[in-house]
Amino acid sequence: MRIAIYMDTSGSMRLRGNDTLRDNHWDLVHSRFVDLPLRYVAFSSRNQQDVQSDWVVHDKPNLAKLSPNEFGGATYLWGLIVDEANIMIRRGLKPEEVLIYVITDGEDNQSPGLLRGFGGINGCIDELNIMKFPAEFWIVGIGLKEYEAASYQKFASRSGGQFFKLDNGKEEPVASEMKRSWKHRSSDPADWKKQRLRIIRDYLKDNKFESVLNLSGQDSLYALRSIIPVDHEELIEIGTKADAAMESKEWMGPSRHRKGHRWILLRKETYDALDDVKRDALAREISSFKGYGKLHLILDDFDLPLSGVTVGSGSRVLSDLRQWSGTDIDDLIAAIVDCGTSLDSDKIRIGTLERVRIENRFPLPNQPYIVLGPGGQRNSNYSNDDWWKGHYSNDDWNAVPGLPTDTCRPGLVVTPYLDCCRVNKTYHKDGYYEKLRERINSSAACRDFRNCFENSTEWDIPTPMQSLPVPHEERTHSDVWAPSRDCFIQILEEALVHIENCWHSKGMNNQVVIELTQLGKIIGLHNHPALACFEMAVGNISSDIRIRYSYSKVNGLY
Repeated sequence: MRIAIYMDTSGSMRLRGNDTLRDNHWDLVHSRFVDLPLRYVAFSSRNQQDVQSDWVVHDKPNLAKLSPNEFGGATYLWGLIVDEANIMIRRGLKPEEVLIYVITDGEDNQSPGLLRGFGGINGCIDELNIMKFPAEFWIVGIGLKEYEAASYQKFASRSGGQFFKLDNGKEEPVASEMKRSWKHRSSDPADWKKQRLRIIRDYLKDNKFESVLNLSGQDSLYALRSIIPVDHEELIEIGTKADAAMESKEWMGPSRHRKGHRWILLRKETYDALDDVKRDALAREISSFKGYGKLHLILDDFDLPLSGVTVGSGSRVLSDLRQWSGTDIDDLIAAIVDCGTSLDSDKIRIGTLERVRIENRFPLPNQPYIVLGPGGQRNSNYSNDDWWKGHYSNDDWNAVPGLPTDTCRPGLVVTPYLDCCRVNKTYHKDGYYEKLRERINSSAACRDFRNCFENSTEWDIPTPMQSLPVPHEERTHSDVWAPSRDCFIQILEEALVHIENCWHSKGMNNQVVIELTQLGKIIGLHNHPALACFEMAVGNISSDIRIRYSYSKVNGLY
């Protein structure tokens, strides 16, 4: 077991008196780290770090002597964690043996790009997953506002770690809480590993779209969750002889029974390690499914069958069980049949993890003005003079913002970001804006929306002064997403006009997706009060219209 201590010495610590709380906390807890290899880093701005202990084992007197160098600059936290993880990887340290203990008083305003601000928490999680370094985080937040504390609590939970909120007068209770957790962790490591998994899984139950650290045992569940369609609800983890299993309910529309589905993830290395008894138990688990939906057996690291079609007097598509008979899982197929399941059963769907991810990918259209790649570059599908003509990549979906007179489709994607009047070559610049404004002002759905929203003015933006990515870097998160800003509200109103028109005229736009991108997920944009009013207004149009949220990594601003 190793412990890495990161002490915030930014200027705000000293100005608020939080440096005293930090040092008092260390005095109360440092004895717990006796005889452990310890790295002790004081940090502030990007080039201000002081490593006072580089995986050295200390006794109590020497631990007590460790004291942070007071730099007094800004805060460089999430970038520092990523830098430190790279150092640990180069030294060959195992992430499961490292606990990262951070003492800080606020948001990161020094790390670059996706690691900046409270949004950098998500970027840090993603970077650590890419590096395959899921270290555990314990965070002591000093003098934090409520939304700051909530952000750090989420980060700790996403790592399966602990969060302690420290304020004046709370030094002893916080230290006692930390010591109890440390005693549990050090006395029963096996149970603590299980507790980390429980913390992460409990977090995912309420935050289905968030990134979490991929722990061993958690990565399979996370992979399985990621391919279940977004209109499936009540995702429940269940026991399995495979790597992971879940059950879900498919939404079938109002007043209709939802279909129950079961999802099982099976990795090749797991299958190869199964003996006959465990393989037969897995076969019984698969054969016992009796729901109205399907059992989805998702295979990872298996090759696809050579063919799913038979030819002769007439070609036909083989059932999944027949297609996979004769492949690497032939023994499992035979055991499933021995359990009484027909080879021609349509209740079992078998596919590889990669193939299912492709099949279930959400069909995002080409947006009219803000399709950017991960690096912030504009969409290059069109020339400079003719970069958007209102064409979409999928015939079943329209997009808002988009031409208000566009053809009605079953689905509508709404991207509520910027006032598109500020961007050249959009339909607003082509004379449609005034006509659209007339339709908005006469819309019953928009009146419902405005009546609901006029009293909804509270929404905390975790990073109000952070700039948007290029090419909109001159604007801040507050400029775009504050409740009173017209740009965000206007696009929702445009969507309501489109939904109202297409539903009443043709019964279309029955599927509506609010595309918030990863940036919206990071700052909790799905909790914006305008969206609740939008859902209410759509419900008044028809209860048959289904709304869901999407968090694409390459669409929109992020």
